[in-house]
Amino acid sequence: MNVTLLPAAILFVIAIVGVFTLRRLSDRIRISFDAVCFIAISLYLVKQGTFPVFSPLSGSADSAALWLRAIGGAWWLLGSRIVVAGLWFVIHRRRRSHEARLFSDLAAAAIYIATAAVVLNSVFALPVTGVVATSGVVAIVLGLALQNTLADVFAGIAVGIEAPFGVGDRIQIADRIEGLVVQMNWRSIRIQTDGHDIAIIPNSLIAKAEIINRSFPGERRTAFVELTCSGDAAPERVIEALQQATALCPDILRAPAPRAVLSQLGSKRSVYRISFFVESTAHLS
Repeated sequence: MNVTLLPAAILFVIAIVGVFTLRRLSDRIRISFDAVCFIAISLYLVKQGTFPVFSPLSGSADSAALWLRAIGGAWWLLGSRIVVAGLWFVIHRRRRSHEARLFSDLAAAAIYIATAAVVLNSVFALPVTGVVATSGVVAIVLGLALQNTLADVFAGIAVGIEAPFGVGDRIQIADRIEGLVVQMNWRSIRIQTDGHDIAIIPNSLIAKAEIINRSFPGERRTAFVELTCSGDAAPERVIEALQQATALCPDILRAPAPRAVLSQLGSKRSVYRISFFVESTAHLS
């Protein structure tokens, strides 16, 4: 097959250099560059009468065939990048950000692994049976060594599917940690507590713990305070004093109105309870 080496070399260099040098630019620029290079390489391969789709390129070992193989590998790399970018856009548009990050990372890893296998088999005509067998043994060893990490990953998948909370929600976990969810990924979640600390909790613990979402269906919270007074105090005056005290607190909502009641009457002491609403849990701290 007569192939002009210069266009193939130029396309290959532009594609590879562009992939690694444009990583810091915006997603739109990177996707546009990948699409242009993908179309250019596709047209070039069609012009040369070959196309690296489920069939290996010519087995000839001359320089022209080697450049075609390199161009075919670049074609598959760009194609996988475009698919990952499109999948990322669809997932992030239809799901909340913590789910999107988890699913997009797992999907991208699967796509790149499949692309590598296809390139080895269809482009470079290398047998992948041995690689698959070896990778199976390696996977068993890694699975035994990374049991806790894998448990976090699969627990993260379960949490992402169920979606009991999202980034920006205020949650309480097992009566121990309460705060604002600031990040969720494939291994753990990060919670900013009221003390402005960051708590990192593995997904495997999240899947087993009791979770209270303070932000759903709304952030408004109700609470109560119990006070003990002398049994000789007139209940009407105590209740009036409690209601006046709540009126002086700016964090307590006026509607629904606070309510003070006598919850326990005794000869020596009486217990009063005042219930009220606040805009969010943060106002209770």
